[in-house]
Amino acid sequence: MIITPEAETYRVNALYVTGQSVSEPYKTLKEAEKKMREEIKSGEVASVSIVWHHWTEWRKGGTYEHKEKRIKNWKMSPEKVEAARQKALEKY
Repeated sequence: MIITPEAETYRVNALYVTGQSVSEPYKTLKEAEKKMREEIKSGEVASVSIVWHHWTEWRKGGTYEHKEKRIKNWKMSPEKVEAARQKALEKY
């Protein structure tokens, strides 16, 4: 069993008030947490989460094992989502 450096990532999943969703990978939890804080401060996201992904790869046969775990999750209240959505519609 060989674990490669790319076998572990932290993905920041953001759902914007406009309905768009974005998922970006980061190598460290610290980078992912920084991005999460930036998204929350922007006021344009309805929810943000950090998901840890880990792949274990075997060379023989090309099989692999994937594990994932949601580390952090943040949601805006429904009232604030509607207000932010109206603001975004006026802005764009």
